[in-house]
Amino acid sequence: ILALLSVSYFLVIRVVARPRLATVTHEPALVIHHTTEPLPLDPDGALWKGLQAVKVHLYPQTARAPFGTVERDIAVTGAYTDDTVAFRIEFADATENRDSTYSDQCAIMLISDTAEAVAQMMGHGVGANIWQWRADWDAARRLPGGDSVHAVHELLASGPGTQSAMPTQTVAGRGSYHDGTWSVVLE
Repeated sequence: ILALLSVSYFLVIRVVARPRLATVTHEPALVIHHTTEPLPLDPDGALWKGLQAVKVHLYPQTARAPFGTVERDIAVTGAYTDDTVAFRIEFADATENRDSTYSDQCAIMLISDTAEAVAQMMGHGVGANIWQWRADWDAARRLPGGDSVHAVHELLASGPGTQSAMPTQTVAGRGSYHDGTWSVVLE
């Protein structure tokens, strides 16, 4: 049912997101693409190469360590079938960091179409579903006996500092690192 709700949400995003997002950013809204093909968890899958990505500008991490000082752009692509939705996030990173101290990671936050458009993350009282991928979790999943490790943790949040893990983890993910760039699929 979560996948169906996600697909419904993103169908709504296509209709209402542009005017709402214009109050927060000048970047184009992400339009996800419908397909009848299976959505590849492999970030290098052929389906992803044929879809147009949207560039999203990010500001430095200021809420917790490691604190950042560099703004960066990422590329986001989305696709859905009749029963699932997936996103591909691509970002430059000079080093591949899969250790658990400051592992490379990315996340996407899904909010209701009735939520106020704000520039800060974590839902602001409305409730947000966050899909967080970490390179160390992805690496652990690939080790012998590591199949029970989830590369993506699914969280709920209603404001800063309110994140909690969903009781059942249903989101999968996989990342690949090539030539200074991470490509990650969350599904």
